[in-house]
Amino acid sequence: MSEQGSSPGRPQLPIGSGLLPSAKVPIRQTVERASGTGFVAGAFHLDETYGSLESRVARYETQYAWAEDPPSRIRHFVTGVRATADAEDPDLVHVRSNLLVYRTRQEQTLRCASRATKSCLISRRSGRTAFPSSF
Repeated sequence: MSEQGSSPGRPQLPIGSGLLPSAKVPIRQTVERASGTGFVAGAFHLDETYGSLESRVARYETQYAWAEDPPSRIRHFVTGVRATADAEDPDLVHVRSNLLVYRTRQEQTLRCASRATKSCLISRRSGRTAFPSSF
């Protein structure tokens, strides 16, 4: 497999374009504003790169792609979507949204709710999305 990924049928993304998929979900820490940013330095719930995302996609194309049997019941809620034009480039739009994921498993009474804020930069020209790489 090449550096860009050569699996048939998969879209190819140019290396170094700044638009390669990646995701980081930092761990929050409740602190007073004067004591820091509220994020644990260097620690993430999720820290995916292009390579790790490509590996996940390849696994989903096999017969072993399931993670739970029976599957969880999951609901995704996206709210508070805010889009702002970039001050320097009129073809770019900054987008922020709030996410809530609600999960129940089998007949368990314990429910799991996860919340996050998502930020991305969308190009009006190409429709491509870039995610901030630093938190």
